[in-house]
Amino acid sequence: MDRRDLLSIAAASAIARTDTSAGAQAVALAVYVVLGALGPGTPVVLYFALRERSKHILDDLRLWMEQHNTAIMAVICLLFAAKLVGNAVSDLSS
Repeated sequence: MDRRDLLSIAAASAIARTDTSAGAQAVALAVYVVLGALGPGTPVVLYFALRERSKHILDDLRLWMEQHNTAIMAVICLLFAAKLVGNAVSDLSS
């Protein structure tokens, strides 16, 4: 089991715990799936939409991400940390 599985389980659990209708929960799940597919789906759509022109764009993006990998990971870790701290403060205050 990897982190994507854990995130999906957490998302499904959070959606299931809400006091909303089944339709609203289905919409929330659909939004989660669409947002999750944006990361790997965008380069694929770009490739099929632009064909040969996408090679330059995707190569530049890959190079930029390789050069800024540390900063990208730091931002992701800070976002997760902020979410966890926010949840902890919320749980402690209730």
